[in-house]
Amino acid sequence: MTARKTVFEALVALERDGAYSNIIIGRLMNKHNITDKAFASALFYGVLERMLTLDYAVTKYSDINPSKLSVEVLTILRMGIYQLLYMDGTPDYAAVNECVVLCRTIGKKSASGYVNALLRSFIRAGKTIDTAELSETERLSVEYSVPEWLLLSFKEDYGSMVMQKILDAAISVPRTALRINILKSDIDSIKDMIVKSGQTAEESAIGNCLITTGNFTDSKEFYDGCFYVQDVSSQLAAAVCAEYVTGMDGRVTVYDMCAAPGGKSFTIAQYLDKDDRIYSFDLYGHRIKLIQEGADRLGIQNITAQIGNAAKPNPDLSGADLVLCDVPCSGFGVIRRKPEIKYKSRESVSGLPSVQRDILTNSAGYVKQGGVLIYSTCTLIKNENEGVVDWFLANNADFCPLDLPQKIQGIFGGGGHTLTMMPDTIHNDGFFLAAMRKI
Repeated sequence: MTARKTVFEALVALERDGAYSNIIIGRLMNKHNITDKAFASALFYGVLERMLTLDYAVTKYSDINPSKLSVEVLTILRMGIYQLLYMDGTPDYAAVNECVVLCRTIGKKSASGYVNALLRSFIRAGKTIDTAELSETERLSVEYSVPEWLLLSFKEDYGSMVMQKILDAAISVPRTALRINILKSDIDSIKDMIVKSGQTAEESAIGNCLITTGNFTDSKEFYDGCFYVQDVSSQLAAAVCAEYVTGMDGRVTVYDMCAAPGGKSFTIAQYLDKDDRIYSFDLYGHRIKLIQEGADRLGIQNITAQIGNAAKPNPDLSGADLVLCDVPCSGFGVIRRKPEIKYKSRESVSGLPSVQRDILTNSAGYVKQGGVLIYSTCTLIKNENEGVVDWFLANNADFCPLDLPQKIQGIFGGGGHTLTMMPDTIHNDGFFLAAMRKI
């Protein structure tokens, strides 16, 4: 099977079934033994990232509204226009011809003439998309392929200038952050391995972290547990947790309430003594297995992974020095890594603050007097961030704001007990963090 046919299958599956992008494209490329994985990945993620832009192009060069087209034909048009607009290495004739062939291959021969005519019309017009008739919000929506409601949410929360930075970051090429496992290796050894492979590795200012463009999860060093993949923001959140409990008298107990796949638990563990305990909870057994397998690979022995519903009281839990609530959220801080996230409707995320409040309130009950409660998300929507924290503090008089460490505040220019980490400040994803103490 060709790379384009595989990308087509993945995009249709994503459209119909709502599968996770990285899982579906990886599974299909392996299933069909695709050799040109770089091309397939670039086309797949590129179409996802620019979907609203591509659909607008269809409306400009066709009398048929995209909503009236079958998923299959619309997907082929998106793939063709994306190659013509953004993939300089693909000749125009090849992009058009392959789309026509794909129509016939999937049993849509009757649509091949329509697809051919639209793509050739787009080429004759200089491969341009006229947005002159659009309002400013509509233009930005088309240009950045972000729904108008989400654009307006960013603008309302942060203003036009910061909104623009968020949009630019959302279409930037993400780099990979590798967290060095200090129990088994060191940053110089892993950096040397990366450089010898022909890739570049940049040491992050946060320490024990390398920024790279390569994928090293099939390396011997990865399987030996010398490092793991974890975004810079997530590493910083774990470091903040560790800073609050390091030096406490006696054995430290940490609860990570929504822990899978376990990255924050792994990073916190490396700051603590071997006698300290981290209890990593998640709702599903297969995700608990992921945490335990990761801890075993890394040689971390002070983590206990077990099933737990973060929103429901567990009478067996209490007396934690620190409880971390990295709650389910809309994910609008990681758009560049998971572009399909931005196409969520306003309605689909409107109920999240209620869930987040439930988790935070329940988790607060496990914190001992004088202990610390950490709330975090990977979204930039204030209603899910400051809104939840403000509500919690207003309704729980036994908790007070706790200033975040000055080091992390200095990186992002913040202050106080909450911090929004804007994406791509230091090769990081967008993230929110808040700290509170039980008094």
